[in-house]
Amino acid sequence: MTDLNAVPPALKARVDALRTGKIPSAPPGPGAILPLTWGILALSLVPAIAGAAADLSANTKKDEGCLAAGLIVGGIFFFFFLICLAVDLSTPSPKTRTTPERAVKAYYGALRRKQYGRAYACLSPLDRIPDQRPTLAIGSLEVKERTYSFKDKDDFGRYWRAQAGRSVDFLGGFHKSIQAKIIRVAEIRPGVAAADIKIDMSGYPTWAVFGVFCGLLPVLILILVMTKRETFEVRKLLVKKDGLWWIVNGEFTHEGDEAIERLLITTDV
Repeated sequence: MTDLNAVPPALKARVDALRTGKIPSAPPGPGAILPLTWGILALSLVPAIAGAAADLSANTKKDEGCLAAGLIVGGIFFFFFLICLAVDLSTPSPKTRTTPERAVKAYYGALRRKQYGRAYACLSPLDRIPDQRPTLAIGSLEVKERTYSFKDKDDFGRYWRAQAGRSVDFLGGFHKSIQAKIIRVAEIRPGVAAADIKIDMSGYPTWAVFGVFCGLLPVLILILVMTKRETFEVRKLLVKKDGLWWIVNGEFTHEGDEAIERLLITTDV
């Protein structure tokens, strides 16, 4: 049995909330389609509308043909809109976390796309506290151990940019990306589930992008050669509240989740 006297009060309070279901409510989060996608749709409409207006007001044949040009430019933007829309719809949004699996996909999908505000919307209100959270040092990807709080989405974003996002250095550091694959999901008590996840991280030196001055193919080859990859397996907890599943501990590693799960199973907090 776990010695309750050795358990930090904040951790005991979080475990008690998970046991009793006394979890604060929070907004469900944004929908599937990103503001950027809507912006690209608007850009596809503006040239077509402007071209039609110019064509209708043309006084000479020289001024005609604006509609065709506007449709061509708008069509290019509309093509990119369709691509962005397909990407948006292929990832569960924070509003659709009706199962633990969809919650995991929404959370890590937002992190992969570096949409940290959307990932924060998947985080349980129990975890939105000022306690310092350490990043995991990964030497091959030049990730150093730093500490951040999750008191708001800006600090949360700083944590994930340092851990698995864009480098904060201009020429130093790595440009990193993250992929997550669900291995299994199991309910450990009513309203609380655990997900075993395989995380793949990759990154290449920030300066490699300057190879584009030598051409697109050289920079692609340079990035391919310089990219390094690391794989991790973590166990993350999720809790159900208001019909949605929330990530209990938003850190990269699983140590915090293991401590909570151990207390849930072995103690009466």
